[in-house]
Amino acid sequence: LYDLFYSKEYSTRAKQLPGASVIPLRAVAIDRLIYRFPELRNALAPLTAIERLRTIPFLSRLNQVGLGFVADAAEQLSWQADDPIYRAGERAAYLYLINQGQVSLTHPGQPTHWLGNGAAFGFCEEESDGAEAYLYGAMATTQTTAFRIDAAALARIMGHELTRWGNLLRNAVERTLAALPLFGAFSDEQRAMVAGFVSYYHIPINHLIIQQGELNDSLWVLMPGHEARLHALDREGQALQSTGVIGPAYFGEVALRLEMPADSTVEAEANSHWLRLHVNDLDTLGMLVNENLRRKLKLRDHDNALMANLEERRQYAWLQAGEFIVDVCRRHWIVLLRMTWPAQLLFWSLFLPGTLWSIFAGAPGWTTWVLLVIGLIVVGQLAWGLLDYFNDYLIVTNRRVVRQEEVILLRQWRQEAALEQIQNVDISTGFWGNLFGFG
Repeated sequence: LYDLFYSKEYSTRAKQLPGASVIPLRAVAIDRLIYRFPELRNALAPLTAIERLRTIPFLSRLNQVGLGFVADAAEQLSWQADDPIYRAGERAAYLYLINQGQVSLTHPGQPTHWLGNGAAFGFCEEESDGAEAYLYGAMATTQTTAFRIDAAALARIMGHELTRWGNLLRNAVERTLAALPLFGAFSDEQRAMVAGFVSYYHIPINHLIIQQGELNDSLWVLMPGHEARLHALDREGQALQSTGVIGPAYFGEVALRLEMPADSTVEAEANSHWLRLHVNDLDTLGMLVNENLRRKLKLRDHDNALMANLEERRQYAWLQAGEFIVDVCRRHWIVLLRMTWPAQLLFWSLFLPGTLWSIFAGAPGWTTWVLLVIGLIVVGQLAWGLLDYFNDYLIVTNRRVVRQEEVILLRQWRQEAALEQIQNVDISTGFWGNLFGFG
């Protein structure tokens, strides 16, 4: 059946046993039946389970047909927080693949291993030929679902040593996370626990995991020896030359401190392995250890961006979570001239000529007091006009357009419209608009 779905040629041998009867069905007939009834495809094979198993690194060496056999042999089980899955010393009869949740592996005198989504466990841990029992006990630390597969059946399907392969992947995750400068200020225990809060992925085909300009909410870690490509657009929207990257490398770490758009696109190459740490999972870990782990992250060259974003949020307190400013527009400079024309008129017609007269012609002493009063009026009216001008703005964010007008000490009002509500973006201008650049 899986040969029909994926390979179109036989990958196994079938033998008719004595007393059995076989009914041959032509492949073209099954294809026509599935075309007529598409839901039949899901009824014939556990396609949802196959798609999930396809993203688990432990099974990354299998093709689609092999994944189908694993899906047939697997059963999905669930546990609540603090439920034991198996105990140390029990016979290692099953292997487990975490679909969603978290598991801790414990053994007296040994460090605790933390496992998250996509991780594998249940192998013997000891790579000796005679090892047949679990070295560690396994317990669900939160609500967890996992695939359970008979270890002997899985060994026949995969055709290689499960324990050695499982230990290799687990150690690679723990060593990679421990070596990241990002977690350099974490304690050894905290770095070990991070492994239980990341999702471990095998990405079988090229896939964009971070899109430039879109909000990113996760740290992505490229595992050692695996490849990715970076793409970016310049300010004019022209594509820059893409860059290849070989792991270990990490991307999007600034998302663990605050929400801001990604500055480049990250494309995972086919058959690459990744770790993903969502900002909410980092916060959950922080609550577990009773510490603000966001502040302990060592970011790379993002201090200026962080400070600019924090300053932006202090200036515009109405920004929502995940909202960022695309452009800030103010009224034309001619409006500023019009708002301050009384100050300009007094300055050019009275204050400046009076000051020159007082300096060079020896004007009477009373003119000094008159000029002082005029100067105060000029400064006051000019300051009022400037503040009024800079308190009025039109801001475009990634979600809406906001217009604010404020008259100091009198009133403030703000209008906004969601981007999807804006229908007319026409610009109308005349002779003076073309001459002075407004419309």
